[in-house]
Amino acid sequence: MTQAITSARTCQKHQPAVLRMVDKIDWWIFGTTNLDIGGGKYEVQTEWLKERGVRNLVYDPFNRSDAHNVWVLAELLIQRADTVTLSNLLNVLETDSLRSEVLCFARDHLLPGGKCYITVYEGDKSWEGKRTSRGWQENRPIEGYGLIVQGIFPTYKRRGKIIVATKEDE
Repeated sequence: MTQAITSARTCQKHQPAVLRMVDKIDWWIFGTTNLDIGGGKYEVQTEWLKERGVRNLVYDPFNRSDAHNVWVLAELLIQRADTVTLSNLLNVLETDSLRSEVLCFARDHLLPGGKCYITVYEGDKSWEGKRTSRGWQENRPIEGYGLIVQGIFPTYKRRGKIIVATKEDE
């Protein structure tokens, strides 16, 4: 994935809302593995999931070392993830092509029947993406990502401020 505008400066040290949203609609399942794509440099989400018995693998080319990301990919070759989280990631990518690439990456590392949970920061909801002091902001409401998600995950639904996409059986 080659991104002209880096998302490294969009990383924040707080618990992503996606974690609590999943807790409300599906629950985290003890003993499972979550792949957190674009999960940043902090361990807040990993520690939170660990308390629930969920192993969290963070893959982030902008906030983690190459060695760390290679290790995550090696772990996923042994066993794909039960769930994937994309927390405020699609909105910091400049093109739909990059969004599709990330969604394909998520699908390819997810077990059949596994779920990909997607949240976005909607910005001003103007549908006018623009460069910011920290990177890129798409300013698109959550429903504006549906067609892109559907192109990769035909089985998806929006539940309020979260998109739940299910990987179909292979």
